[in-house]
Amino acid sequence: MARPLLSVFVLAAALVLFGAVSNAQGEDDAGRDGDGYGDDGGDGYGEGGDGYGDGDGDGDGDGDGYGDGDGDGDGDGDGGGGQLQELKSVSDFESFIDNADASIIGAFTAEKMPDPKSKRPDDWDDEEDGEWEPPTIESPHLVSLKSISSNAYGSRFAYTTAPEVLEKLKFKPGQFLAGLYLYRSPWYVSKEHDRARDRFPSDTFSQEGVSHWIATKAQPLVGEFNSDTQQRYTSPVLVIFMDLDFKANLKSVNYVLKRARKVASSLTAKLAIAVASSSSMKYDLADYGLDSMKSSEIRMGIREGPDTTAAKYAAPVDKSFSGDSLSNFATAYLAGKLTPYEKPESKDDESTDVDGNSGADKDEL
Repeated sequence: MARPLLSVFVLAAALVLFGAVSNAQGEDDAGRDGDGYGDDGGDGYGEGGDGYGDGDGDGDGDGDGYGDGDGDGDGDGDGGGGQLQELKSVSDFESFIDNADASIIGAFTAEKMPDPKSKRPDDWDDEEDGEWEPPTIESPHLVSLKSISSNAYGSRFAYTTAPEVLEKLKFKPGQFLAGLYLYRSPWYVSKEHDRARDRFPSDTFSQEGVSHWIATKAQPLVGEFNSDTQQRYTSPVLVIFMDLDFKANLKSVNYVLKRARKVASSLTAKLAIAVASSSSMKYDLADYGLDSMKSSEIRMGIREGPDTTAAKYAAPVDKSFSGDSLSNFATAYLAGKLTPYEKPESKDDESTDVDGNSGADKDEL
C-alpha cells in the first residue's frame, strides 16, 4: 500500500504546482494589460491629444486629450473670431495690437469679486465658523464683455487684469470700475491725422453702445477695407486696390498711404478713403470692372454705400496711380461726373418665365 499512496501524494503535489504556475502567469499578464487597456493607458491619446486643449490623456486608458478648449492648444483660444483673449503681460498686449485691424481691450482690477448681493447669515459664529467671507462671482463687466465679443463679428477683443498691462493702458484702479479701450491698427495710424486709441465713455458696456463705438471709431483716416471692416464704411468710400504686403511691398504701400492720407484729410465727411488687398478682395474687383487687374497694379474704385447693390465706380485704367489721379477721381465723383459701372449679366443671371422665355425675350414680345 505504500507505493500507491506515495503516487497519489506525488500527483497531488504536481497539480498544486501546476496551478501555482498558471496563477502566476495570469497575474503577470494582468499586470501588462489588466482589463484590456493596460498600464500604458490603452489608446488614451497622450497628453493633450492633437492640440485641442488641456485634456487629461493621463495614460489610464480613458483620456481623449481634447480638453475643453478649441484654440491654440492651451484651451483658451487665440482671441480671434469673437473670442476673448487674456493679456497677461505687456508682451501679450503689444503682440495683440500689432494687427491690421483695431484692438478692443477690457481693463479690470480682477476677474472675480465679492457678490454684492450676499449677506452674512444671522447665525454665523466667527469663533465656530471662522471669519465670514462673501462668495465670489465673475466681474459683471467681464461677463458683459464676453457676451459682446461673442456677438461682435469681425472685431477683435481681449481683456486684462495684469497690473503692468493696466499701467500700459493708463487705467487707474479705484477711479473706474472697468475700462474699455480701442487701439487703432498701428499699421495704418498716422501721428499727424489719427489718435492711436480711444476710451469707451462709460464703464457700463452694452452690445449696442460698444458696437456703435467700434463702427465709428475703429478705422483711422485711411484704414484697411476688407471683409471684416467694410460694413464700418456706411457712406461712400474710395478703395485703393493694391498688393498690400507690408513686408515684401512696404515702399509701395507707404507711397500709397502717404498720398491717400493727404487727399483724405481734405475730404473729411465727404468721401472716405481706404486701401484693400487686391488678392484678398479679388472676388469684389469684378463689381468695379477691375477683375482683369494685375497683382502689381494699383487701381481705384468707389463704393457708394454699404449695401451690396450700391453703385460702384472705377477710375480710368489708362491713368497710373498718383496723388493727382487719386484727387481727380475723388473730385469727379463728388461733382457727379462719373458713370457707375454696370456689371454684364451672365446667362445664369437671366430670369426665365414659366413659358421658358428669358426676361429679354419677354420684353421683345
